[in-house]
Amino acid sequence: HPAKNSNNIAVPDNITITFSAEIDGRSVSQDQIVVRDCALEVSGYTDAHGKVVIFTPEDALRQGTNYPVTLQPVIKDKAGTALASESTWNFTTAPATAPTIVSASRTERV
Repeated sequence: HPAKNSNNIAVPDNITITFSAEIDGRSVSQDQIVVRDCALEVSGYTDAHGKVVIFTPEDALRQGTNYPVTLQPVIKDKAGTALASESTWNFTTAPATAPTIVSASRTERV
């Protein structure tokens, strides 16, 4: 999560990528999973557990922002087989919601 090309999603705490095979955690780092906010690279940490790799940004992602995610073909499974090619997708976070008036009442002066 977030899903490829998804829009208006709640700002996630992390990006979770599930592979078809168990991943060699030594082949995964921030250099192999590149998340961008416009032209800037998002700093963060990676962690691999079995078939799942998690990218956790150092700072919260922003609302109303498109984030391209690129996986480099140096990520390998436990058998040493690398991704066949670079893979890129994006997701867009929902815009900030403006506060709304819940109720209003008249107050009499004394």
